[in-house]
Amino acid sequence: MYTLPVLFVAFLASVLTIFIAKPVAVHIGLVDKPGGHKVHDAHVPLVGGLAIFISLSLAWLIAPRLGLSTINSVFGAAGALLFVVGLIDDRHDISVRVRFGAQIFAASLLIYSNVIVVDVGYLFGDTPFALHWLALPVTIFAVVGAINALNMMDGIDGLSGSVSVVSFTLLTIVAFSASNLLQILILLCILGGILGFLAFNMPLPGRARAHIFMGDAGSTLLGFLLANSLIVLSQGEQRAMAPVTALWIFAVPLLDTLGVMLRRVWLGRSPFNADRWHIHHLFLDAGFRVRHTVILIALAQALLGAVGLALDYFDAPDLMSLVLFGLLFCGYAFLISRPWRAVPRMRAYQQRSGWVAQGVKHIYVGGLNPGSAVEDVYALLGGRAGVLGFEIYRQGEALGAPVYALIGVGDSDKVADVLDAIKWRLQKKQRAEHSGLLKVTGLRQFYPRQAGNDRRSTVGTPRKTVTESCNRDGDRRKSTPRMIYRSDDWLRSDDGSMESART
Repeated sequence: MYTLPVLFVAFLASVLTIFIAKPVAVHIGLVDKPGGHKVHDAHVPLVGGLAIFISLSLAWLIAPRLGLSTINSVFGAAGALLFVVGLIDDRHDISVRVRFGAQIFAASLLIYSNVIVVDVGYLFGDTPFALHWLALPVTIFAVVGAINALNMMDGIDGLSGSVSVVSFTLLTIVAFSASNLLQILILLCILGGILGFLAFNMPLPGRARAHIFMGDAGSTLLGFLLANSLIVLSQGEQRAMAPVTALWIFAVPLLDTLGVMLRRVWLGRSPFNADRWHIHHLFLDAGFRVRHTVILIALAQALLGAVGLALDYFDAPDLMSLVLFGLLFCGYAFLISRPWRAVPRMRAYQQRSGWVAQGVKHIYVGGLNPGSAVEDVYALLGGRAGVLGFEIYRQGEALGAPVYALIGVGDSDKVADVLDAIKWRLQKKQRAEHSGLLKVTGLRQFYPRQAGNDRRSTVGTPRKTVTESCNRDGDRRKSTPRMIYRSDDWLRSDDGSMESART
């Protein structure tokens, strides 16, 4: 098996498809428009699914040349059906019933091609716990569930693609351990297609927004392919892994979907109504930037998948693995059922991590000497004093009240560098025993207080209204800060936010 060449060819096919399809998609209106729960503000081409489909199609061409068995045409037809239906949905927004009908039919085609969840492993003895007549409905439920779980993860740039890369990579390792060459080929083509898509979709420093989206065509296709590989590798006498291991490899989408739907039911809502309670929304509300959110969730999937594979490799009882996964789900469900507690803790971790929070464009310098605050800030800025503007505030009316400064950076990507430079200069000045600067007690990113960050203001219970059950009683702040100095470089933008004039 020529692993790297196959992966590279699939990646190249994906990239070329995107270059060709992007202008065509814009011309025919195959774009994702802003609005609703969407966070982007531009029309983005929905060609990621096409790129992945083209890369996957290479497996049909490569398999005979490598002397492998022919890929099941029924499986191919099911994947093509979901891709086409997803493509139509991306362009014309078809009904939920049609989408679910297509997914159920595709799952039925998978069953026809003999990809069935026959048993759930050795849970209660030395023989597999067979599903018997439940095998067919369980298979349909598993396939449709995987499709929609991955589709729900497609909420921010790069997330569903990154999580999919982790899951398919873990499955590739499993396929290699079992020497399943046909599955290896299929998985490598899928991985190449996703990596090509992520090259245009992954949030990177300096990239304002994703150039393309996956669309329903891509997310439903990936969910179907993931379900197929999980079933193929976990079933049969020559299975490559235990069925319960599949839960770990698909852990994050599965936990997120089940947890969110359970919470919606608990609140008396439809489990299918869209909201902003997915795990990536909590990360964003806690101040994590999109790329940091993607990295952390992908790492969580990698860790959980590795735990599942380790349990399987060391022959841990299937029942023990299932119980551990059940405990993991209970912990996650408890976490998202109290987002007003989870978000502040996540925000505290974000602040300790050193990563710049979403939307932060200012640096807070607290504990300044009231008599020399302006001079101290100029000294901290050093050579940047003519580039970065700042304001000085007094916390209260008394002359001896605490004084702090806000330094405007303007660009979130530059905040970390400026903050590190100020810390270095502060340490240097402290070593030189500058008494005024020694009074600096707070140096961090500045998080503007927003009502939307308090999850208690947007959460209700089935029995109480939002105001009755969740709103905070009064404001914890005892006084309103008053600005006492503004540098010449500081300007107010049209939307009322404070920005530096020279950034």
